[in-house]
Amino acid sequence: MKKETILICCSIAMLLTAMGFIIPTTQGSGAATQEKTEALRVGTFDSRGVALAYGRSARPDCLLAKVAELRKEHEQARKEGNEDRMKELEMEPPALQEQIHKQVFSGAPIDDILALIKDDLPKVAEAANVKLIVSGVLHSGSDVKLVDITQEMCAPFEPDDETQKMIKQIIAMPPVAESELSHDR
Repeated sequence: MKKETILICCSIAMLLTAMGFIIPTTQGSGAATQEKTEALRVGTFDSRGVALAYGRSARPDCLLAKVAELRKEHEQARKEGNEDRMKELEMEPPALQEQIHKQVFSGAPIDDILALIKDDLPKVAEAANVKLIVSGVLHSGSDVKLVDITQEMCAPFEPDDETQKMIKQIIAMPPVAESELSHDR
């Protein structure tokens, strides 16, 4: 995890340098030749809010649709008398629930969810007027303006008013340790 974080930070620094947002100082003259540039706007988001929007979304590629499909398959297996398939299907909803709970309450990785909205990210960035979107920042300089775009990241999942309210509530609270979410306590 630490190596991945360092790699990501170094990659972002190289990208920012290449884009001209970070201007290295020159050696030799003893004077820095930095130009004053406009602050780089970087969009940040709370992954728990995005996971909540996904979990409550009516989109056909989201959690509610997956659960409805599992119910339909289970009912079909029941009608066919296929108990092995029924048992197999009964294992999936608890696993899905555990995963979404970890994502919503503990901030577990949401790569599977972000994959669903990857084509929407350029529009999200443009709407928020940011050049980069990152899920977390360990440090930023004074020439970087961090912009919370959690709501914009949730928009592709079309959250209703109740879900938007819940997103605001969940991101206002600190994450819960995964060990505290265990159902086996």
